[in-house]
Amino acid sequence: MDGRTSFFYVIENGLGSSDRQQTLVQEFLVVVVTIGVIATPILYLNYISTSWKGAYKRYFCESRIDQGNCYAEPEHASQVLNIFCLLASLVAIVELGIFFLNVPSTLFRRVLRVFFYVSFPLVGAVSLMLVLLSLAWIFIGALQQPSKIGPYALAAVGMLVNIARYHGRLRRIQARVKFHVVEQLDEHVRNLARKYPAKVVSVLVENNIHDAMHANGLSAPRVVARNAVLVLILIVAYTFIFIGFQAFTDAAKPLAGLLNTVLVFFFTLVLMTILGGDNDRMWVEEYTQAMTEQVLESMAGVLETIKGQLRLASKLLRESDDRVRHPPFVGER
Repeated sequence: MDGRTSFFYVIENGLGSSDRQQTLVQEFLVVVVTIGVIATPILYLNYISTSWKGAYKRYFCESRIDQGNCYAEPEHASQVLNIFCLLASLVAIVELGIFFLNVPSTLFRRVLRVFFYVSFPLVGAVSLMLVLLSLAWIFIGALQQPSKIGPYALAAVGMLVNIARYHGRLRRIQARVKFHVVEQLDEHVRNLARKYPAKVVSVLVENNIHDAMHANGLSAPRVVARNAVLVLILIVAYTFIFIGFQAFTDAAKPLAGLLNTVLVFFFTLVLMTILGGDNDRMWVEEYTQAMTEQVLESMAGVLETIKGQLRLASKLLRESDDRVRHPPFVGER
């Protein structure tokens, strides 16, 4: 029960893997996502600290005669930020290790969790503040030199929009397929519920539907994996486009910058049309029907298995009830 109050349990539950037996790939995915959630704000703060130190030294040391001594002097703001990141990292790593090892609840674990719930939200808040500050400066720079910044800003916005549309599309397909599968199995579930406890039937059917959808790439971990693949594809595609801009155009010229921005805009528009393709109602219905049939085929032998599980569970419950009502004779004293 103590593990269910952990921040990492929330992440694992969000991936749909908290209360199920996991394959090696699923466990690896959960670990990678969890470490990514912890490491992203901490690494960003470390990057900001390093950049701040370099910019600070360049600004104050270039005009001094003793540049060597100036560069050797400590810079306190970056030192404080690095120490804070180190402490937050150690607390998060120990808390994560305790969670995965299922260490029993002790005073040390409770104190550690308090430190984690103080340090990690603080890291996240500072990182978010710096991200918003960086975006504000980027926006100001785009106003000053739109021909240079425009294509990159548009690409960043396009990536976020396309990822959000693709994720929404996958979630909608997932919800539609599950609705149709539940609808198809509704009669069988009602027949089973007449013979066996309704809650037990509901839990068994829900678990098997989840497993069948996972086998057909419609579970939450598979959706996250597809989003990650899309992010890599978009990074490669936009990088290829920007390398072409650097090789064949002069971004300092306003006309070239405008042309680059238009090309990025149309490329982003094409991606939005492809990745968010729910407008074709006929295609959506056909794809949903095809995926529903695949899930139902995966569950072809599941109903018989569920019936066997329910028969065994009912038998065990009856035997337990008989032992409670008619305890064995132990003899008179």
